[in-house]
Amino acid sequence: APDSLRDRHLTAVSAVGTRDSIRKGVPEIPRIQGAALLAIWSHGQQFPLENLDLARKLSLEEAEFAGKAGQFDAALSALEKASGDPGAHEAFLDAARGQLETLSHLMGRIWAFKNGFRIVEPSHEAYSPLMDHRRYLQLDHWKRVSFFQIRESEGGVNEQLAALRKRIDPLNGILLVDNGSEPLVLKGDIPGKLVIVVTRGGVVLEGTNSGDRDQDLLTVVSLGGPIRISGEVHAMVVSESSGGGEGGGGSPGPVMMETGTRLEGGLILAQLVPGTKLQGRLVRASKYYSGMTGPGELNRPLTNRYVVGVSPGTVYRRIRRK
Repeated sequence: APDSLRDRHLTAVSAVGTRDSIRKGVPEIPRIQGAALLAIWSHGQQFPLENLDLARKLSLEEAEFAGKAGQFDAALSALEKASGDPGAHEAFLDAARGQLETLSHLMGRIWAFKNGFRIVEPSHEAYSPLMDHRRYLQLDHWKRVSFFQIRESEGGVNEQLAALRKRIDPLNGILLVDNGSEPLVLKGDIPGKLVIVVTRGGVVLEGTNSGDRDQDLLTVVSLGGPIRISGEVHAMVVSESSGGGEGGGGSPGPVMMETGTRLEGGLILAQLVPGTKLQGRLVRASKYYSGMTGPGELNRPLTNRYVVGVSPGTVYRRIRRK
């Protein structure tokens, strides 16, 4: 039985092939400029963000597999020298199980990444429509549609936001914060359906909106500024270039998520720039999906997730009853 088990194990391991043979048999992944990596999961599904660095994770697990392979070879050699020793048989079985478990985990990580993400290349029919939506992230667009504007030139942006929230609660609509250097700091709950857009000063989210209600929606967009996230944060977070799209100039700021961070909502990164650190977990919240809009769409938008603004603002309203 031990000889049979050993033969089956060696057959399984040899079937995988060596690292060099696999490398020669697999075509090199093309380096595609501007390809998009997409993942849309079920509500509440979680993903450890450090797993996005697949190459780093695989290198660590390959090193672990090499160690397990060495343990197996040593156990096999000991068994061949003392085939009548029950302890040698137990050690061999343990080493065989350890090597196969590590190999299974290594292959499973590759399978999970392939099935959890979708790479949209520039040649794909979905690429152009996807990139076309980035025009709505341009600064000129936010200037046209913003309900409120805060300018660093008029005082501290955090003090201005506190004063605005004291005057209007809950705060609904789109808030444009022109902060060239001072980061906007968001702590605690922010009731309402609110989009906050910041510029090069960036934004800090510390335990933001973790007590949000079902009807609350917070989206934070940074145009060229850094984003730092810590604690449990409920929001959709978007990092875009200062130009807000392809050819718009500038680059996005780094996104830093600390170990233990839990971001419940969504995360959109136009580019992974130097200084970016993605730790913690991303949890999808389906309430940030607003439905399909536009003529010819079969799905009606979820109107309870929208806010309508009127400009210029109304002073009074006259209702004629019949």
